[in-house]
Amino acid sequence: MYKRFCVNCGKEAEELIDGLCRSCYIRFIGHKEEEINVKTCIICNSVIFKNKKYSLEDFYKKLEKKFNGIVV
Repeated sequence: MYKRFCVNCGKEAEELIDGLCRSCYIRFIGHKEEEINVKTCIICNSVIFKNKKYSLEDFYKKLEKKFNGIVV
């Protein structure tokens, strides 16, 4: 079995994201800060993002997909 190492810190990791361990990946995506404007409805608990309405659960799924399964 092959060993996988983070290209940034050299730590052995079972799962790599673009060649990085989770810690390094989170640190690097932190440098790509992006302001996100989200509105929420207190009555139905829905989220309005980019003029589209999502349930809270669907919005979390969208975030997870965007960040490759990592929600910080």
